[in-house]
Parts: sequence; structure tokens; C-alpha cells
Amino acid sequence: MGSHPSKLNLNENLGIRAFLVFQRLQRVCQTLNVVSALLAGLSLAVLTFDEFHPTQLGLIRAAEGLLCSSALSSVISVMLSTMLLFRFSSFKSATRKERR
Repeated sequence: MGSHPSKLNLNENLGIRAFLVFQRLQRVCQTLNVVSALLAGLSLAVLTFDEFHPTQLGLIRAAEGLLCSSALSSVISVMLSTMLLFRFSSFKSATRKERR
């Protein structure tokens, strides 16, 4: 069974496995930022092509909508992963506080 919440030490350092997962999370967030920024930039660059102005065909409108959606999703992804990086930037090891 689990321990009683009032007896739980939140500042207790976790083992090496939790530390490795913590370090991987930080690396994944940095890589995710780079990939998402590239995806957003490429989507916006494609939207500047002449094929998308003026939009007349339904297929081109759908492609334009998907590219806008891709760019917006990338921006949101970068924003969220950057917030996670700021949240965990001061921690040198994983404690029980980060698991909540």
C-alpha cells in the first residue's frame, strides 16, 4: 500500500532512475522546441507561396487551413515546453515535488 500523505517527505531526493527520467524530460523539451519552431517556420513560409493567394479551390483552402493549424500547434507546443523548462531549470535533481 502507499504511505500516508501527512508522513510523505516532499523534499526527499529520488533515486537514479527518477534523475535520468528528469534529465530526459529536459532534453526532450529542448529538442521539441527546435522541431516545433522549424515546423512553424516552414508552415508559414509555405503559406507565402503564390498558390495560396487567392484561394479558390476547396483543396487549396483545406491545405491552407492545415498549414495554419500546424503553425499554431507548433507555437503552442513551444510555449508549453518552454514553460516546463523554466519550471524545472532550477532543480538539479528530481524530488517528490516534481512528481505532483
